[in-house]
Amino acid sequence: MERMKSLVLTCLCLLAVSLEASSAELILNEYNGVAPGVWLNGGTALVDDDGEAAADATLGRVVGNGGDWIELVVVADHLDIRGWRVQVCDNAVCAPEFVFTNASLLADLRAGTLITIASDMASLDRPENASYNPVNGAGEDWWIELRSSGPQATGTYISVGSFTVSQTNSQITIRDAGGLPIFGPAGEGIVPGVGLNQREVFKLETSPSALTTPDAPGYADGSSSAYGAPNLFGGGLGVQSLAALRQNLPFPDSDGDGIADDGDFSGVAGDARCTGGSSASCDDNCRVEQNANQADTGSINSLGGNGIGDVCECGDADDDGRVTPADALELRDFLARVTPGVTAPEKCRVSSAGDCNIRDVAGITRVTSSLPPPIEPVCSAATGPADPTELIFDPDRVLQVSITMAPADWDALRF
Repeated sequence: MERMKSLVLTCLCLLAVSLEASSAELILNEYNGVAPGVWLNGGTALVDDDGEAAADATLGRVVGNGGDWIELVVVADHLDIRGWRVQVCDNAVCAPEFVFTNASLLADLRAGTLITIASDMASLDRPENASYNPVNGAGEDWWIELRSSGPQATGTYISVGSFTVSQTNSQITIRDAGGLPIFGPAGEGIVPGVGLNQREVFKLETSPSALTTPDAPGYADGSSSAYGAPNLFGGGLGVQSLAALRQNLPFPDSDGDGIADDGDFSGVAGDARCTGGSSASCDDNCRVEQNANQADTGSINSLGGNGIGDVCECGDADDDGRVTPADALELRDFLARVTPGVTAPEKCRVSSAGDCNIRDVAGITRVTSSLPPPIEPVCSAATGPADPTELIFDPDRVLQVSITMAPADWDALRF
């Protein structure tokens, strides 16, 4: 048997079908970095370092700003987090993962819900509060307040155990019940230029959405704190808005066409793209070009909609919403100077960035025909190893490659 030298996994994307930018269904919103014995924005019980009296919107002005607590926000609608895990690391020391229980309360969380988890609240020992009622109107309550340690910890909704957050690179990671990463690590040390001192909190200063990532520029340090409430910033003058999530409004809408990037509120933009002309409860099928009608008539050789809007169907050089041999012909005529240009130069690239070229003609031709793959000069007699690191590996050893990704990302990629 011929020796297996290596396993090469190649993804050739002739027609650029990109995995949309996505975050996760549950993300970090804020955590307390104020040190024990220190007041929010420093100073004393009466006045902070700026001559004012900075106070948390919920806790008030208390020493240590309430102790060790983190705040999460639900981005996906009707989210079930039973069995999900949260790990808090502080200064590279990680506490054991906290696990959400099978309590029915956690089986159907609405987008825009805030979840606080508190450990040490020595100066203000608050009990758990699960009076959750995410319905607009009287009795509206979008906050679930949990305790992981101390006399108020019940273990009803989250496992019991202590953790520490501080001004020294605290980071939070969220995983699902199977241990797959959902969000993070997020916190200090992830966003360039963001660094806490012992008088500050770490927080998201923009509206959370399906496009929020752990390194999002909206994460910042500051001395405006809001435990269990929308974040404050700009000295308390700015308020984070959760209205879009809670009212299922079309936000974010990157191209401003009225169709939300995450229109199905799954927490992942691009996992349920609009097809068949539908524009309700689905994700914008072209986030960077306005297409309010979400037209998706084509794809390759007019085989029907493919979840990519006609206005951004790569390879559609003649701009008819489909990728056919006619597109290769139009591009070939342009490159041969038979015609002065192509109808949609912004869509003719299928190989790499830059101006349209003969490689794009070849890519469109092959994907719209039954031609076999082209011969590539990859044998060692012609070029040597394509990857110099191949010389390091033992050619007698079979390499096993395992790729793990979130189910939503896998569905977005394969569809």
